[in-house]
Amino acid sequence: MMSRRFAVRAHFTAFVGVWVVAACAPSGSPPPESTPVETIPPPIAVAQGRAPVVAAVGDLVCSAPLDAAWECRHDDVARVVESLAPDALLLLGDLQYESGALENFRTQFDPSFGKFRKITRPVPGNHEYATARARGYFDYFNGVDSATGIAGPRARGYYSFDVGAWHLVAINSNCADVGGCGQGSAQERWLRTDLAQHPRQCLLAYWHHARFSSGGHGDSRELTAIWAALQEARADLVLAGHDHDYERFEPMRADGARDPTSGITSFVVGTGGRNLRRFGAIRSNSATHRDNVFGVLRLTLDTGSYAWQFVDAATVKPVDEGNGRCKGPPAAPPAPLAASGQAMRAAIAHADSLVRAATGKTTAGAVLLVAQHGRLLHLAAYGDAQRLDSNGAPLAHPRTMHVDTRFDLASVTKVMATALAIMTLVDRGAVDLDAPVYRYLGEFRGTHLDSITVRHLLRHASGLTPWQPLYYSASDRREALAAITRLPLASGVGEARHYSDLGFMLLGYIVERVSGESLDKYAARVVYGPLGLANTGFTPDRLHGDFAATEVGNGYEHRMVYDTTFAFPYHGHPAAWTGWRTRVLSGEANDGNAFYAHGGVAGHAGLFSTAADLSVLLELLLDNGVSRGRRILRAETIREFLTPEPFGHYLGFMRPSGLPDGAFMHTGFTGTYVLGVPSQQLVVVLLANRQQMGANATGRFTDLASLRDEVSRRLSEAAAADATERPR
Repeated sequence: MMSRRFAVRAHFTAFVGVWVVAACAPSGSPPPESTPVETIPPPIAVAQGRAPVVAAVGDLVCSAPLDAAWECRHDDVARVVESLAPDALLLLGDLQYESGALENFRTQFDPSFGKFRKITRPVPGNHEYATARARGYFDYFNGVDSATGIAGPRARGYYSFDVGAWHLVAINSNCADVGGCGQGSAQERWLRTDLAQHPRQCLLAYWHHARFSSGGHGDSRELTAIWAALQEARADLVLAGHDHDYERFEPMRADGARDPTSGITSFVVGTGGRNLRRFGAIRSNSATHRDNVFGVLRLTLDTGSYAWQFVDAATVKPVDEGNGRCKGPPAAPPAPLAASGQAMRAAIAHADSLVRAATGKTTAGAVLLVAQHGRLLHLAAYGDAQRLDSNGAPLAHPRTMHVDTRFDLASVTKVMATALAIMTLVDRGAVDLDAPVYRYLGEFRGTHLDSITVRHLLRHASGLTPWQPLYYSASDRREALAAITRLPLASGVGEARHYSDLGFMLLGYIVERVSGESLDKYAARVVYGPLGLANTGFTPDRLHGDFAATEVGNGYEHRMVYDTTFAFPYHGHPAAWTGWRTRVLSGEANDGNAFYAHGGVAGHAGLFSTAADLSVLLELLLDNGVSRGRRILRAETIREFLTPEPFGHYLGFMRPSGLPDGAFMHTGFTGTYVLGVPSQQLVVVLLANRQQMGANATGRFTDLASLRDEVSRRLSEAAAADATERPR
């Protein structure tokens, strides 16, 4: 069976652990462009399924006596590192003062940091080069006169390696000592080759001299070309030292301009014990700056995401923390439109005109993707990602939609997260579709509840009520499950199909109970990570991404609660809860039950993704569970989920009308839509942000059903026409 790959982005496999090729290029020169870039350090073992923890710090060990003038605190910092139990320790240069002589490394550095040698991956600072060619540094880490080792090739001091799903690049920022760092230099050419040959979902680089810093040394402009190469490769994090302080910067481009979409988040961590120095003028885009704390940066490098804590050496408590999502590798250029047949070209042109005509009328913006037989035929963005302010008034300068803008998928979460997660558990024999729900959720018991099976939930035939504002009585999963269990059924179990958000919330809880992981982490590890989907997940970093805005607050749900004739009636006391959002929702779950009661991670809503990532998930189903030669799901499981059920649909997925047998789809309240047509190997993704047009006079948002139906029908008809005309 052939597994296909879309040309919309580069795909890759995320490995746990570090893979090593032990060949070396001649000293002092980059490897040839046509040969693999060597990875020098030995492997760092990371337990399967666990996110690696990395510690980072620079400017460490003093050679002077402890006194107020020197303020040496490297032993305190070493104790913090030990308490963090990291999988890897990144040392950011100036490791042994004042000259980095071998004897000082042996007598002063080794007692404090020698215990971490096996997990250490260092870079040299300027004080290492106070000894000719940093000889003491390389002799200590690699072995006396050894050509290479954990500090990289002796004449270069730059290298790369993998940790989990992350690729890490160690740069030598002592540019004059390694032939420069500018464009065309040996190191810059090596870096570009390395990045091209090691595509990974997440990318981190580190060195000594900070490209951007508010400390006394200031910006190191000679590293601009290095930063530019990393920016083009969509790097996520850069770490440095040199200035003896802690500073975190917002994502920036190589020229220093803030750029939440393509910029790189950077840290200065020169807090390893030597001493601390006061800041001067704080540089623009500096998010956090501390010049009075020795400490260590702790990074959790998960699949597709990361979290940081700067841990104070005195209190062993974080004084700065946060998280973010990886950008993923650069998108590959789309396949040429000419690869499609004449009918398909005409249908795509028609679909494009329909979406353009809808933009600004029924939706603020949209992204349309069309692919067939694993080839991308069309990918385009239209209109605005945000056009309204928090008062619902048009923005003077709306945010433009892009093809890689991330959307709140709303109910498309049900199939692109929860149903796929259940599929993997069915694959492994961990979940039985015909088992009662209480087998997995022991609290879910009752006269009628006992007869509800997992299959009933997937069919929307459980009899559960479609919707209730659970956040009136629940602030977490446990309370939400209890609230669902208390609700009376709206219809008989198995009698008919009644679409229910609550049923998919229960499926999300089942995934978590059976897997032992939260739904977001399980889906990332088992589905999104192996497929290389860096832009798909729950609870994104909404401050540092390109998102399609949805509603202004939760006005729609507010009316559902207060007006019992508007949608699904709520018979409680509307004023009993007042936590309504009023801001423009961008990068946070629009759905109230997902956001208020589940922290943004729920089985029915809360997933974010791009058109390109969704196309990969749809193609996985069209290819019977195989992606890039790797089996993710068994074909038998996919067939069971995509075989029509008694009520005319599938398990989780909907069956569209007017399209070939076997076609499957799902929609989301925010304006999202995915479609797969197996017989034609056709994929359609139409993502729209209709809520940014505001509600109409009746309080409702514009209906995109006719647009979706017309686009899908014309594309499917074209696929059939081209197949008929194709020579046999």
